[in-house]
Amino acid sequence: MSQVSNTTFATTVSSNAMAVVDYLSKSMMSALPFIVCAALFRTVAVIMGEGMLGLWSADSEIYRLFYSWLYNAGYYFLPIYLGWAAARQLGCSEQLGMMLGGVLIAPDLLKLVDAASTTGASMTSVYGLLPAPVNDYTTTVIPVLISVPVLWRVECFFKRVIPKAVAFSFVPFATMLVMVPVSLCITAPAGSYLGMLLGQLMFMLGNSGGIVSLLTLMGLAAGWEFLKIAGVSNVVLSLAYAQFMSVGTDSCILIAATMATFAVWGMPFGASLRVADKDEKALMLGYSISGVLGGVSEPALYGCGFKYGRCLACMAIGGAVGGLVAAVGHVTAYTIGMTNVLMVIGFATGGISNLLWCCAAGGVAFAVSAALSYCFGVVPAKGQTMGDGADSPETSKSVAEVSA
Repeated sequence: MSQVSNTTFATTVSSNAMAVVDYLSKSMMSALPFIVCAALFRTVAVIMGEGMLGLWSADSEIYRLFYSWLYNAGYYFLPIYLGWAAARQLGCSEQLGMMLGGVLIAPDLLKLVDAASTTGASMTSVYGLLPAPVNDYTTTVIPVLISVPVLWRVECFFKRVIPKAVAFSFVPFATMLVMVPVSLCITAPAGSYLGMLLGQLMFMLGNSGGIVSLLTLMGLAAGWEFLKIAGVSNVVLSLAYAQFMSVGTDSCILIAATMATFAVWGMPFGASLRVADKDEKALMLGYSISGVLGGVSEPALYGCGFKYGRCLACMAIGGAVGGLVAAVGHVTAYTIGMTNVLMVIGFATGGISNLLWCCAAGGVAFAVSAALSYCFGVVPAKGQTMGDGADSPETSKSVAEVSA
């Protein structure tokens, strides 16, 4: 009986944990088009600006439009976009989700934030009764993602108790009447604190330099595809997206995932140079091309890595070496979304040095993975080798008997 109870409890916890991860990842993925679009505008500005092509001056209108105006249109209003995305995932009012995000970046709250920097007043009151910390929630992720599930339950409650004749007006009003103090006094400050801790952790792992950053990037890049196979990479990516959307950069998880992606592209390329069968060679090369151009890595991972098990180790080593080079060059990600080789364009936002180090690290990951897969990865099974070339002893014996 006790064992059954423990099993049921573990299953419930696991199910709830996966539901939370699914909510976070899908909410952030829904908002990615806003983020990618805004980040690419700044990327174009940097490429066209004085640091690279020199076609736009830093004080020109078009440079300011791309670098600041359009970029901030995506990141400044992030709580509103995520409020819509999170509400959509939970099935509650998307309009209220957006309004809840708007509450967190309303001009009156931002005026209090500005005043707090000079007066030191770090608290305000909601409805004249409830104390609330004064925080700047622009470009934040976690505060609104924590608040929307509460909004969902509050809205469901008022839909049950308020008569349908007046529900159209009073359900939204009553829901927001409750959610304003709950969000400003509890969930948003808690989310801001969690985001701060997450940011400090990411900075320590990816930006602190020294042996910590080296080992972190190498380990994550080497094991990233195995996390994907295990189905837990989305958990880690959720943390990376939250950090990235809050500060606009990442030097840890997204860099490791990028290097691992280059390594998984190199694995079937090296295998294609090694295998003798023409159809198999074309298949392996197709896996590599589908990743480089199409951004689809699963065929390479499962079609090559699972078929030639040693290639997985070669891929891991390639990712680790790429992570090492990226850590040495302090490579930083400034955009997310693209999954093919064009992903390197986003690194130009950090300047030509950041772009070159990214290309070098990705190229090394690809080359090492391909070279090791060519030298050590493709070792066909005994039966397969005989099938590709000479007949097996049993087959030769049978043929001899028939001939006799």
